[in-house]
Amino acid sequence: VNVVLPYTRFARQDRKDESRVSVNIKAVADIVSKYADRGVTVDLHAPQIQEYFNIPFDNLYSYPSLINYLKKNHPEIFEELVVVAPDLGGATRAESFVKRLGKMGINADVALGHKTRSKPNVISKMILIGNVEGKNCLILDDIIDTGGTLVKAAELLRENKARRVFAYGTHGLFTDGIEKFKIFDKVLI
Repeated sequence: VNVVLPYTRFARQDRKDESRVSVNIKAVADIVSKYADRGVTVDLHAPQIQEYFNIPFDNLYSYPSLINYLKKNHPEIFEELVVVAPDLGGATRAESFVKRLGKMGINADVALGHKTRSKPNVISKMILIGNVEGKNCLILDDIIDTGGTLVKAAELLRENKARRVFAYGTHGLFTDGIEKFKIFDKVLI
């Protein structure tokens, strides 16, 4: 039995940051491992989660599909491109994407958003690390849920005179609707 989990729902709750907090993905992994022989998913929120499974479990990356789509349909995005991580947790994702582009002869820079929260799901402040003036910016994320961080990052990029602002998320949930995403030139899922 091969289990394909296109979106691993509980993967966002992958850390135990205070006492008595469950790690829900571990329970899912235990159940899947009991009844399946192999598993596969796409762009886990935290790649180390695949280790929770007691069966061979592969985390596939969507970058090759994204790059092929952009090369075919929006090649202009690669001109003066800055790949943006909307928060420090996405820095590795952005750097990995830039390295993959580099292997294809496409040069891109990296910029990072650093946010502080006053309470859960409320960003009190965001600063930009990197230069985006006059550049095409592609914000990479794995999950677009409410989109608060993404929209805040887009506003910050616009304030810093980015030429065009795009967003990409593997898993588009859009739990608060899509109206707020008009700040982007294009949102890709």
